[in-house]
Amino acid sequence: MEAVNTPTHLSTEHAQQDGAGVKTGDPERAHPPQSGRRAAAIAVLAAAVIIAAMVGIIYLLLQNPPLTANIRDIVIIVAALVLIVMSSISSLLLIILLYRLQALTQFLRSELVPILMDTQRAARTVYGTTVFLSKSIAQPTIKAAGFAARFQRMTQVIGRKLKTK
Repeated sequence: MEAVNTPTHLSTEHAQQDGAGVKTGDPERAHPPQSGRRAAAIAVLAAAVIIAAMVGIIYLLLQNPPLTANIRDIVIIVAALVLIVMSSISSLLLIILLYRLQALTQFLRSELVPILMDTQRAARTVYGTTVFLSKSIAQPTIKAAGFAARFQRMTQVIGRKLKTK
């Protein structure tokens, strides 16, 4: 039977038991830093395999020029077909975009212009109301308050002159 090595950095406070009764630590500590190294090693190995396969294919193609010419012709035809399909799709999407832009422009004209007209009408109404209130209420009130202040000041001055005599 093999002895199980437990890391010494896991305290008993952080250790928990899973369903099988095995103690596990914090999730951050559960994955050692070696998993990153393992992933990097796998990525390097996969890149090496892909490069080796490409070198092998190129070597085989150089050994058989008629096959290479046939594959080249097939690749050119496939590339042309893909270009035609992508151009068609791009054109269709551009037409759809232009149609939607036209619909948006019509929507803005039909909805935004009336809103702006209503806003202008409301602004004119507010301006007219302000002018009316200013002329009919504010100016007479200010004149009356000024007259009352002058009268009050005049009575204060006359009262002081009478007291001084």
